[in-house]
Amino acid sequence: MTGPVFSDSDPEYRGFRLPQEFWKLVAIRRRDTGKLSVTGYMLSQREMVSGFESVAKDHGTGATLVHLETGVIDRSIYQIAVPSDAVGQAIAPGTAPRAWNGKLIYKFGGGCRGGWYRQGASTAGVLDADLLGAGYAVASASLNVFGNNCNDLLASEVMMMVREHFIESYGPPRYTLGFGCSGGSYQGLQIADNY
Repeated sequence: MTGPVFSDSDPEYRGFRLPQEFWKLVAIRRRDTGKLSVTGYMLSQREMVSGFESVAKDHGTGATLVHLETGVIDRSIYQIAVPSDAVGQAIAPGTAPRAWNGKLIYKFGGGCRGGWYRQGASTAGVLDADLLGAGYAVASASLNVFGNNCNDLLASEVMMMVREHFIESYGPPRYTLGFGCSGGSYQGLQIADNY
């Protein structure tokens, strides 16, 4: 189990407070004794959410040059948007644009539709002007939208493969932060808990 720890000092983003800490409980049954064992943690994500408070501030002209990449990985349509340094400038593999702040936001889409497998035609959306204007790179894939497919194993695999492609193309991020609402947040928590 996991959950946020809310505080008045949490930074605000788009009208919501981003918790700087969260708790996690892990319960296991010991094989040797058969007894239940529980451990708890308080973890900080203070460094990961720092900088979000600047997202809503003015970024000069308000225009941000963006390198947008669209492709297919593991049967999923993916998109990566990275702040760019110049119009039409090619980005050498493994080379980070100077406009990128070194942080990757991975967006997960909500919903959970029953029925047959669907690839989907859209991602959770990577052209977020506020995030890109603050220097964040944004990535997502159609199989990371539970409205397209509710398979948490496949969602994990796709996210890992898109992130690996991102690293090969732009270099390693300082960290990757998952973002989603409803089924999107559930998907991010499933991936974090399972892997």
